[in-house]
Amino acid sequence: MLMRGRNLRTPETQPPQRLNSPAIAPVVSGNHGERQMTQ
Repeated sequence: MLMRGRNLRTPETQPPQRLNSPAIAPVVSGNHGERQMTQ
């Protein structure tokens, strides 16, 4: 379930925010990055 959750959140959150605002990209990628590395 955790893997599915991160997979669903990653594509939905990263691409749009990266294109919209680069300042949010590092914050989101950092938060999700910690979860991905932990899992």
